[in-house]
Amino acid sequence: MASTGFPYIIDPEFRDLIPPLSAEEYSELERSIIAEGCREAIYTWRNYIVDGHNRYEICMKHNIEPSFRLLPLRNREEVIIWICTTQLARRNISDHTKQYLIGKRYEIEKILGAHNVSGVNQHSKNEVRSQNETEPKYEPTSIRTREKLGKEYNVAPNTIQRYAEFARAVDHIKEISHKTADKILDGDLPIAINDTVVFSKQPETEIRNFCKKVDRYPEQSIPSLFVKEILPAKKKGIPLPSNYGAIKEMPSYNPDAEIKSLCLTLPSWVSSVTRIIESESTSKASTKAKGELVTELIGLNDTVEKLIRLLKGET
Repeated sequence: MASTGFPYIIDPEFRDLIPPLSAEEYSELERSIIAEGCREAIYTWRNYIVDGHNRYEICMKHNIEPSFRLLPLRNREEVIIWICTTQLARRNISDHTKQYLIGKRYEIEKILGAHNVSGVNQHSKNEVRSQNETEPKYEPTSIRTREKLGKEYNVAPNTIQRYAEFARAVDHIKEISHKTADKILDGDLPIAINDTVVFSKQPETEIRNFCKKVDRYPEQSIPSLFVKEILPAKKKGIPLPSNYGAIKEMPSYNPDAEIKSLCLTLPSWVSSVTRIIESESTSKASTKAKGELVTELIGLNDTVEKLIRLLKGET
């Protein structure tokens, strides 16, 4: 790799918060930068790349001088929050990636909030998480942070907590297999966030063995056997079948899979709607919130009607 003398460092923690480009997307970006230069600024904090890792790598490789924009952030925690917030504003990220980033942001913001309450001077601290003193109790600020992020991302505060558990689970899986963790976040593996948490708590040898099979067959996804039999068995303490996770034995394509998946998930959604209908929340909710839900329901109704016509073979 050619050097252009840029004094910047790639930090794995920062880089891994940003969804990776596919090989095709990376090649297209490289062709564009070679032809037109690096038109978008690369964001930095101190000597670290914060956003624009691929652009920086390509510019280094081809001796192209990019422009840089320094972020006036005080510590690594603020950098992580900035990355999560920036990525969440993009529309092309998967649902699991969005849930993961919200969970990561919550985990950091509750720590910063607790330190602010306890009087820790963050201006003189590079990393709040690396301090030796006893961490302050998080619960009061955790509740406020969950409520704030819940309003921002239009989910319940308890859902924010679930996203944080999911983020911790993915990070644990990532330590064992980066590829498997990426597949979970990309949505390539059909595993719910609660099941991801359960999976992450299994003995490391079992996680490692399964991840090896997933990594060995990158074109495949976790088989339905894992989701439908392995996790329920684990929850109940039932011994695992000897051939669990045998991806090569599963068909590469099942035309019924997506339809059956809807059959499994729709009842849960209907149950949630029914609870709202039967509760008093509709009368107490704000006009804005009710209007937003009406808009979404109308859009959903149009989509459902289109799907029904398609399933019936109607044009």
